[in-house]
Amino acid sequence: MTNRHSWNDIHSLWRHIIVPPQLEASLNREEYRQRLYIQICIFVSMPILLYFGLRDLFSNNGLSASLPELSVAVLLVVTSLTIRKRKKITVLLRFPMAAIGGLILYNLYTAPGEGSDLLWMYTFPVFAFAVFGRTEGLIWNFIVLTASLAMIFFPQIFHSFPYSDGFAVRYAISIAFVTTLSYATESMRMKFYIEIQDQKQQIQDAMADIKTLSGLLPICATCKKIRDDNGYWQSLETYLSTHTQAMLSHGICVSCLHKTSPEVYQEMLDEGLIRESHDVEPPYRITSEKPLK
Repeated sequence: MTNRHSWNDIHSLWRHIIVPPQLEASLNREEYRQRLYIQICIFVSMPILLYFGLRDLFSNNGLSASLPELSVAVLLVVTSLTIRKRKKITVLLRFPMAAIGGLILYNLYTAPGEGSDLLWMYTFPVFAFAVFGRTEGLIWNFIVLTASLAMIFFPQIFHSFPYSDGFAVRYAISIAFVTTLSYATESMRMKFYIEIQDQKQQIQDAMADIKTLSGLLPICATCKKIRDDNGYWQSLETYLSTHTQAMLSHGICVSCLHKTSPEVYQEMLDEGLIRESHDVEPPYRITSEKPLK
């Protein structure tokens, strides 16, 4: 139990660090999800960028080789701090997205790892769709992936790293598969999110239509009328119809049937249509037999 509470405290603290409580209160679920996803991606990306940047900095290549990674790392830190204070962040996020796409294309062009940096391209479609949604995410993927395919298939034009023709074909097929899968995942997620929001709205509308009675109701001890908030006395049927969703229909209980129509009561009792009422005062049964003289 203690471990569970400790984990909940850590999780709550982590959420407050990522999204301050005063800002979280003004966000809807989709805006909060987007912000949380971005902060997690930045948190995971920072050690990777710093590792490659510092590795290149202390290698023979020097500052010029490490500048792209370190610049993107600084931009991500600024982005993380800024989105903790701003509600509208769509325009702001386009700058780090362009920087990340540019960094991947730059590494694809220079191929410092002899082409292995191309593997980072597979993360771009997932990130673009998750952050910007289907429409704008598709635009970002079209721009960046088209540029990458151009450099891979036409290295002699762009003077980029010469990948083999077989590798270029495999890359085109695999990146198209990842992009399509990412688009389908985001589409299904958004579809389910909209359906959940619609169901939530329907439940809220239904709850708003439900009328309940609570508290003390002043009721007349004689005629059973109820006094409303305006001081008027209403019949029980009128009051319930006004203040609840109940549909009232009239009948007659066994006790009242005995009082108003004792012959009908006795006839229905003999035929087994009703049960004998314990509220009926003695004599319980009415007989048509003449009393003995």
